[in-house]
Amino acid sequence: MRKDTPMRLLFAAFYVVRRLVFVISVLFLSSCPMIQIFLFHLTSVVQFIYVGLWRPFEDPKQNNLELLNEGCVLLISTLLPAFTDYLDDETGHTQKVLGWVVLSIIFAQCAFNIGVQVKDQWLKVKIGWRRIKQCTSKSHSVKMMSETHSNIDLGKIAEVDESIDLKSKKK
Repeated sequence: MRKDTPMRLLFAAFYVVRRLVFVISVLFLSSCPMIQIFLFHLTSVVQFIYVGLWRPFEDPKQNNLELLNEGCVLLISTLLPAFTDYLDDETGHTQKVLGWVVLSIIFAQCAFNIGVQVKDQWLKVKIGWRRIKQCTSKSHSVKMMSETHSNIDLGKIAEVDESIDLKSKKK
C-alpha cells in the first residue's frame, strides 16, 4: 500500500464503507431490490474510480488486477436487475442464460487471478532456486579450498615456526 498521499490510505476505509453499505441495504431495504442493486453498483463505481485515479498499491500489477476485479464486479452488478421480479420472463430462460453469463464471468475472473498468483509464485521459486544454487556453489568452492589446504603437512608448519623462533632468539 502506497502511503505518499492521504487519499491512497483511504483504500481500507472505502473497502469497509462499501461492505457496510451493502449490509445495511440488505438488512433495511429488503423490500426494495432495485435500490439495493443501485447502491451496490454505486459503491462499485466509486471503488473503481478511486483505484483508477489514486492507484493505492505500490505494485502497478496489483492496481491493474484490482481494476480488473472491480470491472468484473461492475459488469455483474449491471446484470443483477435481470434476477429481480421486475423482469417479466415467465419461462425463466433469460435469467438462466444470464445466470450462466454471470458464472462464466466469475469463473474467468477466478482463473485469471489464480493464473497471476501461480505465475508470481513460480517466479519466486525460480529466484529462490537460483539463490540456493549460488550459495551451494560458493560453499562448494569454499569446501574445495579447505580440502586443498588440508593437504598441507601441519608438522612442517610447526618446524618452520620453531626455526623462526630459534633465529629470533639467537639475535
